[in-house]
Amino acid sequence: MYKLKELKPKQVKEISDISVIAFFVVTLLGYICNSLLISIVGLILIICSVIFNITLYRCSKCGKYLGRTRMNFCKHCGHEIE
Repeated sequence: MYKLKELKPKQVKEISDISVIAFFVVTLLGYICNSLLISIVGLILIICSVIFNITLYRCSKCGKYLGRTRMNFCKHCGHEIE
């Protein structure tokens, strides 16, 4: 199993994107089923996704946050994103 610090920035972004899609699916399911519990699970999922992204989506060279956009190079140091 991967250690979280060993994930590459592109892997972190993919996991974050998948969790955002899961958030929309769970929230839609909660709306369709009229279930507050399922909607709360969706809310928790998106909060965890944001924390995961902010904490781990960083340049492997300088360690600064890469932002919300997809880039091939770090906007702070110019290092190529793996």
